[in-house]
Amino acid sequence: MERPVNHGRVVALTPGRVRIRLHRPHRQMIPQVKTFLESKRGIGQVITNPLTGSVLVRFDFRRLSCDDVLALCQDVGVVVSNVLEAEEEPLTEVIKGRATDGIIGAFNDLDRRLSRIIGQEVDLRMLVPLLLGALGVRQLAVNGLGSTSGYLLLLLAANSALRVHRERRRLKVQAPLQLTAPSTA
Repeated sequence: MERPVNHGRVVALTPGRVRIRLHRPHRQMIPQVKTFLESKRGIGQVITNPLTGSVLVRFDFRRLSCDDVLALCQDVGVVVSNVLEAEEEPLTEVIKGRATDGIIGAFNDLDRRLSRIIGQEVDLRMLVPLLLGALGVRQLAVNGLGSTSGYLLLLLAANSALRVHRERRRLKVQAPLQLTAPSTA
């Protein structure tokens, strides 16, 4: 007997975190999705809200990609469409961080793939701000101080550095504490 197909869509995506919204007729699958995902390696936390149809999945972006999480949802019978498409962004959106999120997400994916290949943890995310900063300085040196593109690259470099630093701090805070028994002297 074939399982019924249930549908939802990705409504938010950041490295290590994806929010899926199930359509109303398919929200009865939320408990099964939660149980199934929580049993999988690389999934950190699954938070659900049956009233809104929201399924928030926090995962180890070094082991899994968003596509891997969506494939796990499909394994339980929930087909999720990823409707987050790249759009033309005005300058204000670039400054707010949507562009840097995409760049950092690409580096996170590359980190995960390289970590699998070489068997050690790799963190290439700090290259993003360094490269953007170097490009910005180069643009200013070549085109002069009136170069808007140089300043924009420096702004993106600073924004990326702050986001990488915040993400590292957040991951350290979320890491499980290693409890050791008190030593008796």
